[in-house]
Amino acid sequence: MAKRKKLSKNEIINIGLLVVIIIAFFWTSLKNKETWAIVTSIVLCIALTLGIFFFFKYKRNRKIKIFSTKMREIDKMNGIEFEQYLGELYSALGYKTKVTQASGDFGADLILEKDQLRTVVQAKHYKNPVGYKAIQEIDSAKNIYKADEAIVVTNSPSFTRQAISGAKKLRVKLVSRKDLQKFIDSVGNSKQENGRTK
Repeated sequence: MAKRKKLSKNEIINIGLLVVIIIAFFWTSLKNKETWAIVTSIVLCIALTLGIFFFFKYKRNRKIKIFSTKMREIDKMNGIEFEQYLGELYSALGYKTKVTQASGDFGADLILEKDQLRTVVQAKHYKNPVGYKAIQEIDSAKNIYKADEAIVVTNSPSFTRQAISGAKKLRVKLVSRKDLQKFIDSVGNSKQENGRTK
């Protein structure tokens, strides 16, 4: 069986409060023996059950959409949407993900944590080749955020020669347009296969 992602604290609190309110209302209506109150409680219980069902269905469909995104859809995003998409992608892969603020991020757009490793990511939503400046910025962010790894991810087809050379020296991983689509496709395919085999 496929492993479900844990609910967030807020989601648990909201569902818990709804359940408590409905139980309290149902209990009160039974004590008063008011027909309208009993019927209302039953309707509320059904609505809550359907609400929880559709909530999980929505979350599952959203995850599937993340793994079936094509580059033409990514190209239509703006820079902030691209950062948020990458955040959702890594989050769906089990990373604890933080999208940094738009300004004053010290060159890191995402901070990822998994298996006691911290990774900083710079997202470059570009048409032109990504230059060396992005490599310098993410390397600096790696030191500032005390990260173990640094990655530059782009929808651009390529990086400049200087960027590639600098990335090798500074041990920055580069993910170009082609690499990103391969990554999305491979993860999506493995998720589907796991879903079928579990």
